[in-house]
Order: sequence, then structure tokens, then C-alpha cells
Amino acid sequence: MRSKAWAWLLCSIVALSALSGTARALGRERHGDWQAVFTTPEGLPCRPLCLFGVIAAKHTPEQAFELLRRHPLTHNWEPVSATRLESRQKAGTAAVSFSLLADGVLDTITLAFEHAEPDAPESAPIRLGDILSLFGAPDYLHISAQTDPMLVYVSQRLIVSVKLDRTRRLAPELPIKRLTLFRFGICPSSAPLYAFLAWRGLTHDKRQMAGNLIPRYVRRVFAAQVTLVPC
Repeated sequence: MRSKAWAWLLCSIVALSALSGTARALGRERHGDWQAVFTTPEGLPCRPLCLFGVIAAKHTPEQAFELLRRHPLTHNWEPVSATRLESRQKAGTAAVSFSLLADGVLDTITLAFEHAEPDAPESAPIRLGDILSLFGAPDYLHISAQTDPMLVYVSQRLIVSVKLDRTRRLAPELPIKRLTLFRFGICPSSAPLYAFLAWRGLTHDKRQMAGNLIPRYVRRVFAAQVTLVPC
């Protein structure tokens, strides 16, 4: 049985699909309707990439909340602070959160799946294979022996956090923990040079960490546990 924590997304996806005449019965084989997280409230894809219509470097928190109130997937989520909305279920919470810069415009927007108990891959509304099918190979990885990997897509301004299982092998069925869109091009003069890892495909994390290093200047952000973004 799939975790009830993700019923909010699955049910909302079915409802959204019904509006476009493509509804399918809940529980049938997976399809691409999860990509609705990257659409506007009207169901249109965003350019540049958005989450529920919200774009980092463009919208203020007030504008972001208005878009989220209109989006079919998030319209009934509860605001818990000036920068966070949640949909709580027994087994976990789905949340959208923002971080800001001094100009009041969003620096990041994050969709996070926060489990109350350890998850199984089949309970995940979005999986690593979904992301790779949509965006292809990432530009590089942020990973260590103690942390789960983050896939960095520079052109999309997207960081994807993956939950590894006990084997610590990257596989298509692994659940996505967070999707973070970040503001690009703001690089302070004190920005450090950080060595990311080159993507080596679906393999064990030890093989990933043995790959080539890619130096990039980064800045530090504190949004849903994302700390370093390229600039």
C-alpha cells in the first residue's frame, strides 16, 4: 500500500488531469502528470522553470502565495509562516517554502517531502527516474559519504535532492526529497570555489565520489537544507 502521506499529490494530480480530459483511475500505472508541479495555475509550462507558477528572482512572497492559492495542487495548503505552506498527512508533510534576499524577491523556492517515518521508494510521488527522464543528466553532483546526493541543473536553476536507500546506489526508483529552484548570477566577491562531482550515471555513491571534480564558484543559502548553489 502506498503511503497516505502522498495522497495529497496523487489525488490532486487526478483532479488536475480531469480538467484537461485525461483523468486516469488512482492506482494505475505511473505517468507524467507529476510534471504539473512545474506549471502555472492555468496548467501551462513556465519559462524559466517554475514551481506551481512561482519563479525565483521574479516573484515576491506575496505574489508567490497568490499563485499557490490559485494552483490546483496547492490551493488548499495551509500557510504556517510568511514563507511556508504545508499539506500535512499522518505519515508526513509536503511543504513549499521560500528564502529571500534583501530586495524582497525570492532567492529560492523549495518543494519538500518530509516523512514522519522512513519511506519506501514506491510511496514517493516523484522519483529519480522521473527527473532524469524529464531533464536528462545533471551538470554535476553535490554528494559525500555522509549525505544524500543533490543533482544540480544549472540551465534550469534546479537542485534535486535524492533519498538514498541502504545500498547507497543511485537508482530510478529512489524518492525525491526536495526540488529547489534558485536565483542565479548573484556571486559575491568573497564567493569560494567549490569542487562538485561529475555525473557518472546510475551507480553506487562511492563510484560517483571517485569521478572527476568540476570547480564552480558558489554562494551559501539556507533554504530547506540547500547550502551551496552555483553563481
